[in-house]
Amino acid sequence: MSEIKSVEIKSVKENDLDEILQLQKIAYQSEAEIYNDFNIPPLHQTIEELKEEFRKSIFLKALKNDKIIGSVRAYRDKESCFIGKLIVHPEYQNQGLGTLILRKIENNFSYADRFELFTGFKSEKNLYLYQKLGYNIFKTEELNENVKLLYLEKYNTKSINEKIRVRFEEISFAYDDFIPKVVPYYNEMLIALINSIPFDIHQQIKIVDLGSGTGNLSKLIKMHFPNSKLTMIDVSENMVELAKKKLSNFNNVEFLIDDFNMLSFTAQCDVILSSLALHHLRSDEDKVKFYTKIYDALNQGGVFYNLDNILGSNNYLQDMYVKQWTDFLRSNYSMDDIERILIDHRQEDCPAVLFNQLKWLDNIGFKYVDVIWKCYYFAVYGGVK
Repeated sequence: MSEIKSVEIKSVKENDLDEILQLQKIAYQSEAEIYNDFNIPPLHQTIEELKEEFRKSIFLKALKNDKIIGSVRAYRDKESCFIGKLIVHPEYQNQGLGTLILRKIENNFSYADRFELFTGFKSEKNLYLYQKLGYNIFKTEELNENVKLLYLEKYNTKSINEKIRVRFEEISFAYDDFIPKVVPYYNEMLIALINSIPFDIHQQIKIVDLGSGTGNLSKLIKMHFPNSKLTMIDVSENMVELAKKKLSNFNNVEFLIDDFNMLSFTAQCDVILSSLALHHLRSDEDKVKFYTKIYDALNQGGVFYNLDNILGSNNYLQDMYVKQWTDFLRSNYSMDDIERILIDHRQEDCPAVLFNQLKWLDNIGFKYVDVIWKCYYFAVYGGVK
């Protein structure tokens, strides 16, 4: 990684294009080998074609000792930024350079609402990198019987977080009616969260509810642990006002309006719970950082459990999860309504593979990491400090 620290990222000039093209053909050799196809377009692009692309796009280069060792290009169309040909010289791969270059091009298009790129279905390293940085597959395209392209997208965190906040303000008064209709076994999962708290019901424990919404989980917490000191945190003012009414008969409840993406825990606590909220963290890296922040905020022996939608471990399982969820939605909504729900979900939510999250929690230091409840696309999981 120290090698990468000395790398400079700069804009490409037209006289760099010959060197960029040579690097492209070196970098794409491994892709050609994966598919046993040495006729893939990046290996046969001409300098004239590259110059034409250069006129329409922003190109960045990674320089080390005045040698180009990486590059990427992108252009904007309407509200989306389309990223192409993220290339790294084989000698510098798997050192974080791809991540660095991709983040730089995203920063160049920080005003875009959305980022899109694609890779081949067998290109596991590419897919791992993109998904780690918050990209999600949204469509596939079969080029021929040997090659299928996976298209991935990511929404601008600042832009999408504001849209999420506004949407939750708008739906807050219908939320309690809406949520059991879109989340199967919603109430059962809330009970699973409550049952996971390993403290005596009479203890004066400190509990935090992250993304508390209208207070459904928080009300159950106070009913089961009446002596607890509860802090509820949500980004929506309307949600918090509804929660205040719902918990008006309970003592020792604190209400905070805050974005947990930016949250700093100011005191140690015994229990941190969250329901259907942490999938708004945009990337795997964001989730690991936040789980670490949660771990640091817990007292020894404290617990963290999360109720959330999760990704399947492979494309087949993920497709099956979404199909099962769609079948559930049909009992309450028309196909037009379901399509809108799925579009909102794709734009706003960034779930992660469940097994990966369990590993992250274990690596952070949580003990007894376990899955308390699971049904296809939804799960309750966590561990003990």
